[in-house]
Amino acid sequence: MQRFDDHHPIAIFVWFLSVFALTMLTMHPVLLLTSLVCALAYRLLRSGRRSLRALLWLLPMFLLLCVLNPLLSHGGDTVLFFINQMPFTLEATVYGVCAAAMILATLTWFRVFSDIFTSERLLMLLGALSSKLALLVSMGLRYIPLFTLRIRRVTDAQRALGLYRDRSLVERVRGGVRIFSVLLTWGLEQGVVTADSMSARGYGVARRTFAADARIRPRDVWMILGALALCVGVCVPMATGDLFAQFYPVISFSSARPLSLLGYVCFLLLCAWPTAVDGMYRVLWRVRYARTPGQAVRWTI
Repeated sequence: MQRFDDHHPIAIFVWFLSVFALTMLTMHPVLLLTSLVCALAYRLLRSGRRSLRALLWLLPMFLLLCVLNPLLSHGGDTVLFFINQMPFTLEATVYGVCAAAMILATLTWFRVFSDIFTSERLLMLLGALSSKLALLVSMGLRYIPLFTLRIRRVTDAQRALGLYRDRSLVERVRGGVRIFSVLLTWGLEQGVVTADSMSARGYGVARRTFAADARIRPRDVWMILGALALCVGVCVPMATGDLFAQFYPVISFSSARPLSLLGYVCFLLLCAWPTAVDGMYRVLWRVRYARTPGQAVRWTI
């Protein structure tokens, strides 16, 4: 049995595209809660305890987004209370909770996407379309952590030389502009060096080969077909109005119809797919290679 990220990049990209589209195009609370819970569960399964600290910022961000909408929007018929003659309505509060769930679910899925899609997989995915586009995207993603590390080094060097002071706002702005100029110059130089290096190696001259296996296997085809089928199973109830959510002037959701239940089940299967696959992989791995008393572990390939 294979893990979720062992599939071909095209299959993984189709799955992520389906989840992103359905999560960002709906405001139904059941679908948004399903997407958020599955995203958090999969990230915890992949990163373990290391991701718990990274997930702590989600709670204050979620509360901030929930409170922000009732402060800005006062629509709705159900008034909860007044503050300085400003009504706080139930409809605006529920809408803010759904919007916060959509934003956090999307950010969490994008975080998982950045962990799975390495530079090699991006080159495999975009290399068939345009080798230059693949190189540009991979370089851009690579410079994000490099810029973060370079900012710390340049700032420490400027402070050691006495060129960066933060005693006043003018000095902080002047130091920040100097650091930005250094980073911009370094980034342009590294871009030119990387482009010349790839050109000298013959990148883009002929068809690119990959160190990893770039063949599309039957399991990848089944994954693509399954993701598309589940996506259609959610889009059909949305198109027929069986998965609607209305917040203003009163809250109204779709009733429990057969198509609505079909949409719930399909979206749950779609979002829980990677968690179920990786969870089953870990269970089977531990059962197969578990060390028993007095018996050595037998490794098979």
